[in-house]
Amino acid sequence: MEADRPLLPAGKRATGTRGMLVKGTRHNQRFNRMNDPSEKMRVLVIGGYGTFGGHLVRRLASQAGLELLVAGRSEEKARVFISGLNAVANLQSTRFDRDGAVDAQLQDIAPDIVVDASGPFQAYGNDRYRVAKSAIKVGAHYLDLADDSGFVAGIDALNEQAMQSRVFAISGASTSPALTSAVYRQLARHFTTVESFRGGIAPSPHAGVGISIVQAIAAYAGKAVSLTRDGKRTTGIAVCDTQDYSIAAPGALPLRRRRFSLVDIPDLALSESLDPQLRNTWFGAAPVPAVYHWLLRVLAAAVHSGLFRSLSSFVPVMHYVLSRWSFGAHRGGMFVELAGTDLSGHHVTCCWDLVAEGEDGPVIPTLAAEAIIRACASGRAPLPGARPATDELELEDFAALFASLRVSYGERSSSKTPPLVRRILGSRWLELPQALRDLHDVRESSDWSGQASVTRGSSPLARLIATIVGFPPAGSTMPVQVTLTRDDDKEVWKRNFDGHRFCSELTAGQMGAYANLFRERFGPVRIGMALVTDNGKLYLLPKCWQFFGIPMPDCLLPRGRMLEYVEDGRFRFHVEIGFPLIGHVVTYSGWLCANPA
Repeated sequence: MEADRPLLPAGKRATGTRGMLVKGTRHNQRFNRMNDPSEKMRVLVIGGYGTFGGHLVRRLASQAGLELLVAGRSEEKARVFISGLNAVANLQSTRFDRDGAVDAQLQDIAPDIVVDASGPFQAYGNDRYRVAKSAIKVGAHYLDLADDSGFVAGIDALNEQAMQSRVFAISGASTSPALTSAVYRQLARHFTTVESFRGGIAPSPHAGVGISIVQAIAAYAGKAVSLTRDGKRTTGIAVCDTQDYSIAAPGALPLRRRRFSLVDIPDLALSESLDPQLRNTWFGAAPVPAVYHWLLRVLAAAVHSGLFRSLSSFVPVMHYVLSRWSFGAHRGGMFVELAGTDLSGHHVTCCWDLVAEGEDGPVIPTLAAEAIIRACASGRAPLPGARPATDELELEDFAALFASLRVSYGERSSSKTPPLVRRILGSRWLELPQALRDLHDVRESSDWSGQASVTRGSSPLARLIATIVGFPPAGSTMPVQVTLTRDDDKEVWKRNFDGHRFCSELTAGQMGAYANLFRERFGPVRIGMALVTDNGKLYLLPKCWQFFGIPMPDCLLPRGRMLEYVEDGRFRFHVEIGFPLIGHVVTYSGWLCANPA
């Protein structure tokens, strides 16, 4: 991260020594550590060998000038955990019991920053801020990864104490509300009025859900969750209320469409801090496999009906199932979507989607805490006071950390003003080479010409399909002409391969299986394709299809390599189409140049 780039938003950061000097010898020692490059900053991570705490420690282990104290009820587990890490920071294991004498433990450890990554915060009891209060009392900064709306929203009750000790106490330094609020502000720039906010998290089936997360879900499943509907504060039923969404980060392979269930997160309770004029708020989670999610909704409905008081007694079984039922692609994601009036006065929807690959998805909830700790290490700590993490970071601060992860993210708008491909690719559009953008920048009509080669499949069924669709006959280096015409929200591509004409109709998928896909219709065949950018090339990957309007199974999905790229300054295309059992149907490839106007 660049040393001269402001990590924290204006008005929310302190520089140099501001906000860190407190009374007492131990406080002065702590002040010196945080402002003298030769001194190591002591960071206590409670739950540091757990799911999220472990990810945070692994990330911070590369930070020079840190002394990371990995803590939990078992010092042996902490010792084993850090023994497997290759660290630049100084790692130590220690025992910490949040239900014990917290004041005495923190006095003995003397940390500069306390990070509570243990949870579940829904189960902290009557004295739920005991760790935060003790940290403030000993003059240490405090962060947590809480996702409980009541816990995060209530942290400002400690503001006076934090201000007196001149330390910060920030709750919810995690995906929600730190990242989601940053995304909200990024998208809100496109609006004059934001009417609705919704979002969701879709974890990978292999994410390794910890017991504390299961306990949190079990605590609120089937119970009322505060949200906004039609401009009024009301409640929804956690896990029972559902919405569907297809996470499709622009330019990346999308996730399968998932059903999201309402969850209790800080954003819903803090929506007025995002925008007091919001009329609708909703946030959900989409755990997989789907059969587990369905069973969870059934149990939540039983809680809502009064059959069970809560799902707490089911936690061991739920955790066992989640730990062992891990099939499917190791991919997860999240989305934030706003709807309202844009700067041109039109009603539009803007969304920000993220897709994470493999083990990098579970790292994302730790990035906000990592960013704040790295800022402290460089002398740019947040201002003193106790508050939720809604305004601590901006999206560009997360971008610096995303760069080290296998994640794809970006935003797109439902506005029909931009050309089709630009609309689907959203913020990834500018990554395409100029020749690709020129061809797909269809405003009204454009004409292109070049050369192409065509090969055809030899089986009777392949020839029949090619004839029905209208694909050209086989030939080499034949002249080709293409006319692209825009008609409202669709494009018509008319192709002429040496006198043999065929056309296709292209639209942006809006609903169901076709949501956020590039939809192309050849005669009776309609294919939904993901547009994936990679190293300046645009790949078209079939995801679903219909034949004579009938949805066809995925096992019969058309296959083949389809891409567009630039070579020698020319737009080039390569399209292969084949089907399982039938084999190769057609391949056509070549180049195109724009005809003079």
